[in-house]
This record gives sequence, structure tokens and C-alpha cells, in this order.
Amino acid sequence: MKILTGGRARDVQQTASAVNLSDQQRQQLRSIMSSAHGPTMDRPNFEMMIGTSVPRQTQVADLPPEVTQVLNGFWGDQYLIAGKDLVIVDQHSRRVAGIIAEVR
Repeated sequence: MKILTGGRARDVQQTASAVNLSDQQRQQLRSIMSSAHGPTMDRPNFEMMIGTSVPRQTQVADLPPEVTQVLNGFWGDQYLIAGKDLVIVDQHSRRVAGIIAEVR
């Protein structure tokens, strides 16, 4: 297990930017996520903010490859659905790398 702190954690927070999606991309994400059977929770047990650590007991799953194609990034990351939002989690640091609202 590799724990990233300091520089890598700052990189996740500093390089994260708002994801602007077209209507087509948002629809594609909704379609992909409606058939994905990844972890969901009504209310997350962590702060919904870029760079926040996701607790180890919070279940995450590998991000479907189709999502990485739609978003053109986030390769190899993980995710969970919190309420209606897609939360992308950096697989190395377990920090929130992206939040995409209203995908469910």
C-alpha cells in the first residue's frame, strides 16, 4: 500500500478543476452509471470537496472505462455515487479528484 501525502495530495487538490460537460457527455455518463453496479450512498461520510480524503471503510470501485473516455481523463481512478453525484477518487491517495453532479 502506498500512502501519498504532502506533494501528491496537493497535486490532486491543485490540479482538480471544474469539469464542464456538454449535454451529450452528461447523458452518456447517466447511461453508463445507470447500468454500473458500483457503490452508492445517500450521504457520504466525508466532506464532498476536491482533495478530501475518502475513509478506508468507504467502498469504492474501479471507474468504468467508458467513463474515462467520456471525461477524457481520470484513467485508473475509482468512484462511488453519493446521492446523485459521481465522486471520482484518486486510487493512490484516496482523495476526491472530481465530483460530477446529477449523474443519477
